[in-house]
Amino acid sequence: MRYAAVPPGWPRAARPLRRRSVRPDHTVFPRSYVIPTGPGQHSEPAAARLVDLLIGSGGRVWRAKHDFRAGGRSYRAGSYVVDLHQPKRGLVNSLLEPGADITDRVNDLYAGPAAWSQGLTWGATVDRSGTGCRTYS
Repeated sequence: MRYAAVPPGWPRAARPLRRRSVRPDHTVFPRSYVIPTGPGQHSEPAAARLVDLLIGSGGRVWRAKHDFRAGGRSYRAGSYVVDLHQPKRGLVNSLLEPGADITDRVNDLYAGPAAWSQGLTWGATVDRSGTGCRTYS
């Protein structure tokens, strides 16, 4: 495979990556997350705190201007959309994904904050969407 020219001063890691098959140890990101508002939200204050955490961590969050559908569900205008085509997608995904139950692999009763799903911890509803949500701007 031939690489495109890397501009002077850029690290070698700036080269395009080769496409590989998905391995079990690689993170597969969803296309987006939706934090609904209105009747679909378990806790509006928790959702607002979660959005504040995402923005404060450098994540990009959009607010839907119109009702829309994503992942087979309907959402109201005002719902928060977190598109994972963003620079901080790893951090944002780690804050929003439900994670895995590791209780059978951990002997201690405490798991560090990195093991917590912020949405589940605070009681906010967070929906994962594998398809793009392009109705916001």
